[in-house]
Amino acid sequence: MTDIARELAKIIKPDPDRASDQDEKEYKRILAAVRRERTELIGALSSIAAESPADDPLLARLEALAQKKREIDQEVRLILAYAREFIRPGPYKLKLLAEAAGMSISGVRTAYDAQDKIIVSGRIGRSDTKYTVNTSPGDLVRIPAATVTKYGEKLPEHLRPMNRADQSPQDVEAGVMTTEPLS
Repeated sequence: MTDIARELAKIIKPDPDRASDQDEKEYKRILAAVRRERTELIGALSSIAAESPADDPLLARLEALAQKKREIDQEVRLILAYAREFIRPGPYKLKLLAEAAGMSISGVRTAYDAQDKIIVSGRIGRSDTKYTVNTSPGDLVRIPAATVTKYGEKLPEHLRPMNRADQSPQDVEAGVMTTEPLS
């Protein structure tokens, strides 16, 4: 496994190419710094491999990168939801967001769903511009029960209307659901 960690480190942190006008001493300094970083990376790969169920540095690195990717994707969704649903007096233009995010206009339009709006509302402590979600510290979140995910699916079970003692019959009739605010 140490061979895999060593070779993987060379792939991730390759030796830099020397520029034609670069001084030999400067290049050796940069090369030494990259090799120190690579040695540290080998240690890190070996330690995450030891903690991974697969005990393999390559699989452990892929798992770590997949987790980072999921976190980045969620952050992009939340920012897009904020830009389109919470900015006042009006939302950012789809074209500008698409260019900035490296997405198509339709990709921006469908990138986030009701759950992402609820998260944003809970974090900033106010409703979206259309008042489909409203979160104030200590308040309940109220969104129409008819809201569906970006794929046209029903909302997850924990977001569906609940029979709660504090839910009025008018809310139930109107199709408004009540859930606890997200923290």
